[in-house]
Amino acid sequence: MGLGFRAVKCEATFSGPYVHKGLYGPDEQVVEVAAAVRGAVGPELAIMVDVQYAFDSVERALAVAEALAPHDVFFLETPLWVDDLAGYAELRRRSPVRIAQGEWLSTRFEFESLISGECVDVVQPDIGRVGGFTEALRVCDFARRAGLVIVPHAWKTGISVAAAAHLAMVTPEMPFFEFLPAELCESSLRKELVQDELVFADGVLRPPERPGLGVEIDADALARFAEAAEQLVRDRYAKVT
Repeated sequence: MGLGFRAVKCEATFSGPYVHKGLYGPDEQVVEVAAAVRGAVGPELAIMVDVQYAFDSVERALAVAEALAPHDVFFLETPLWVDDLAGYAELRRRSPVRIAQGEWLSTRFEFESLISGECVDVVQPDIGRVGGFTEALRVCDFARRAGLVIVPHAWKTGISVAAAAHLAMVTPEMPFFEFLPAELCESSLRKELVQDELVFADGVLRPPERPGLGVEIDADALARFAEAAEQLVRDRYAKVT
């Protein structure tokens, strides 16, 4: 709150493929986390909950959604596996909390199935995965015509944050987008890839003053990351062969 955020998202993943470093626990712990966060930030901040595809049935997801509702959760993100569209449609019909999904989808055609099937309340395109700005704008237009909210997936690097900021500036239906300050992140890629970023103050990311995306890539950092990636591929190939 001291940084001026107007919304926060909790990753509360105690089961499923992305369980936090072996921290397995019952579904009730998701609700406990959300309740603790709401108690800490008070009623003014929006809070979201991401369970990262944790639930294997609509009933499990619905039970958590119903328990989250009293804590004024803005959305529940990716409760079911990405291609369970029938499950998402049923969950959305029954859930008292908005359902969000879309970070893994590619092109507007996959989003058309998600949106036309009435599977979500919140659409989450990742600009890099969906096919760039043009395709992301098409997805946003489709979501807008369906009366949905847009909150894109974009926290990995300063480049993706800048891209999401540009998309937000032309998308009125986007009340939030993901932003993790570099100083709060463990990832060297997030900290070092760009030399400067858009200015975050008073809960908003200000429009860029520099040309293009408003960030400048650190060439030395890019070279280090490229070499590390190539070495990883070489090491994996050597193990296979």
